[in-house]
Amino acid sequence: MSYHRRHEAIRQILEKGPVESQESLQAGLAEFGIKASQATLSRDLRELGIVKGAMGYILDSSYMGGAGLESRLEDALQREVFQISQAHAMVVLRTRPGAAQAVGAAFDTDLPVGVIASLAGDDTIFLAVEPNESIAAVADRMRELAGLTENEPAK
Repeated sequence: MSYHRRHEAIRQILEKGPVESQESLQAGLAEFGIKASQATLSRDLRELGIVKGAMGYILDSSYMGGAGLESRLEDALQREVFQISQAHAMVVLRTRPGAAQAVGAAFDTDLPVGVIASLAGDDTIFLAVEPNESIAAVADRMRELAGLTENEPAK
């Protein structure tokens, strides 16, 4: 099975709207005559930058090609993050329920300067800050990208 054909079929399925589960996505691929294992489908979704949010798997053009890495992160932060705090060696970002994994995927694409790693749950993202970096400076940079001041909610 052609890798490109499978990716195009996934895009076509998701253009119609959110898909609840990988099983539903596999069923959609079967309609195209494409059989894919769960492992292959997981890899394809990761390669395409598609993550599961509150509505299921969704095709979000801001994460696909086109936009620069920082603009993708900035867009994700501005749309989903409403609070950014500092805690010891971490910066903590709060999102709407179900949105943290989508924002986490934007971090995974290209970690900002000063950030070692990110960990996303359902509505919270933890950013591990490099030992030589100022946590306050990284938090301020994230607030700037998100369009937030201190811990005030987004407008």
